[in-house]
Amino acid sequence: MGKQYGCAFEYDAYGRLYKKKFNGINYEQHYYQNGYLYKISFNSSTVWQATTIDEYSRVRAANIGATAATWGYNTTTNLLTQIKGTGVQQYDYDFSGSTRNLTNRTNGLKTETFGYDTGNLD
Repeated sequence: MGKQYGCAFEYDAYGRLYKKKFNGINYEQHYYQNGYLYKISFNSSTVWQATTIDEYSRVRAANIGATAATWGYNTTTNLLTQIKGTGVQQYDYDFSGSTRNLTNRTNGLKTETFGYDTGNLD
């Protein structure tokens, strides 16, 4: 039987995820500013950091490692429409108008389609 590795979670005073430890050695740490997640690090190296947050507290731009990325939103529903990494990859999102559930996610090569039970719980 191979080695088993556990994962442990720590939360801050507000109940937000603060640290996720893997195999007792590696860890992912979450940083918050004004109540919102703005940075994630892995073993003290920043892997994601918001660079622009709009008036609705939505991420509009962030660095994912060394790659700059932007987030787009539908101006009517305020739902996510796109995440685009500069020179890397782009994800487009479609949501149901009535339930606001994610129905499709496309990355240029592949489209994933999502279905939901009658209570729209999944």
